[in-house]
Amino acid sequence: MYIALSLFLPVLFGMGWLVLNLHPALVREPTATRQEAARLLSLALMLGLLCNYAIVLIVGSLSVSFGVAAVMAGGGLFLAVRGKGVLRGAVGLGWMTWLVVIVLAVLYAVLILFLPVADWDARSIWFLHGKMIYYNGQTMNAAAGWDQPFAGFSHPGYPELAPILTAQFAAAAGFWNEHFPKAGLFALLVPALIALASFFRKPWLSGVYLLVMALFNLGGWLWNGYMDGYLALYSGLACLFLARWLSTDDQLDALTGIAALAMTVSLKNEGNLLVVCSLISISAVFLVRRRTATSLRGMLTWRVALIGAAVFLGPILWQVLIRRWGLPSEMPSSPMDMQMIGARFGLGATGVIADALLMKAEIAKAAAILACTIAAGWIMKRRVPAAVWFTVLTAALYGSAIFWIYLTTKQDLAWHLGTSATRTMLPVLQLIVAATFLCLIDLEEPDEAADRPPLKKTSRVT
Repeated sequence: MYIALSLFLPVLFGMGWLVLNLHPALVREPTATRQEAARLLSLALMLGLLCNYAIVLIVGSLSVSFGVAAVMAGGGLFLAVRGKGVLRGAVGLGWMTWLVVIVLAVLYAVLILFLPVADWDARSIWFLHGKMIYYNGQTMNAAAGWDQPFAGFSHPGYPELAPILTAQFAAAAGFWNEHFPKAGLFALLVPALIALASFFRKPWLSGVYLLVMALFNLGGWLWNGYMDGYLALYSGLACLFLARWLSTDDQLDALTGIAALAMTVSLKNEGNLLVVCSLISISAVFLVRRRTATSLRGMLTWRVALIGAAVFLGPILWQVLIRRWGLPSEMPSSPMDMQMIGARFGLGATGVIADALLMKAEIAKAAAILACTIAAGWIMKRRVPAAVWFTVLTAALYGSAIFWIYLTTKQDLAWHLGTSATRTMLPVLQLIVAATFLCLIDLEEPDEAADRPPLKKTSRVT
C-alpha cells in the first residue's frame, strides 16, 4: 500500500516525460522561468495519467499495464535525469510555492483517504466500476459484466479514467475497501495543484485569488468520489492554458491546454461539450483577430499535433470498446420533443432552470465579480485581453448547452435540477474564475500577458 502511494507520482511523470520527448525542443531547451518548469511537470503528470488510461484499455490487464508503465517510466526518468533542465527548474520554483503545494496535497490526501465512499454517484458509478475491474481478475474486459442488466443503472458507458485508477491502487495494495482506492482521486489532484502553482507570480493577488477560488470553491467535490469537481478543475485549467496560448503563441501552453481538455473527456462525457465550446471560442478569436490557417499551423506544429492526438487515444479506445461490447454511449441522442419544450416554456420552466443554474449554483455571484473586475480595467483605461473573452465565451456556450439539456430533459424537472444543477454548473463557475484571474493579471501587469516569451521556433520544433 505504501509502495503504491510512494511510486505512483514518479511512474506517471516518467511515462509522461517519455511522451514529451516527441517534442525535443520542450524537454531539451533550458526552461526560461520557474513557472515554465512547473508547467512541464504538470503536463508530464497529465500525459502519464492519459497514457496509463490508454494502456489499460489496450492490454486489458492491470498487471500487464503495471509492467508496461514501469518500462515507459524507466525510460522517461532516465531522459529526465539526463536532461536535468525541468528538474532544476522545478526545484527552483521556490520554497514558498512548494510549501503551498505540499500542504494542500497533504490536506486533500487526508480528506480523500480518511473519508469513505458514501455518496450515491461515487459509490454506484465510479467506484462500482473500479470494483468491477478489480474483482474481474484485475482485467478490463467484457467479462466484468458491463453489458449485464445489473450494471445498467450505473451508466457503464461513462468514461473510465477514474475507475481504472481506483482499481489499480486496489490491485497494488492487494485489497479493496472504501478508503484506499480513493487514492485514484489524489492522482488526479496532484497535476492540477502543480498546474495552478505554475500561475503563481508576483504580485500575488491574482495567484491567491486563483488558488482560493479554484480549489476551495469546489469544496467536497474534490474528495467525495464524484467526478464533477475534477471535471470543473481541469476545465478551468484547460481554458487558462488555451487563453495564454492565444495571447503568446506558446506551444507549451497549447499542449498543456490540450492535455487538460483530454483529461475532462476522460473523466466525464461533459468534457466532450467543453471541447466543442472551446473550439468554437478559439475559432471566434481567430476570426476577430483575423488570423489565418497558416498562422495556426505555425503555432501548432506537427509535433504538438502528434502529442495532442495521443492524449485522446484513451477516450477514442473507450468509445470503440463501448460499441464492441454493445454498451449505451451515454451521450444524448434521442430526438427532442418540441411539444414538451413548448409546454415547459408555457409553464415558466425557463425561470426555474435559470434560477437553479445561475442563483443556486452561484454563477451570478461569480459573474458579478468578473464584471466588477472588467469595469475596474475600463476605469483604468485597460483594454480587456482577448484571452478573457475566449474564456467568457466558452463559459457562456457551455452554460447555454446545460440550460438546453435541462429544458429538454425527460426526467422530472424539479428532481433533475435538485439533484444535479449545482454540480453540473461547476465547470462554468471555474471558467468564470479563470476569466477573472486573467483580468487580474492584466491589471497587475498590463504590458505583459505571460511570464515568458513564446518558445522560439527552431529546427527541433518543426
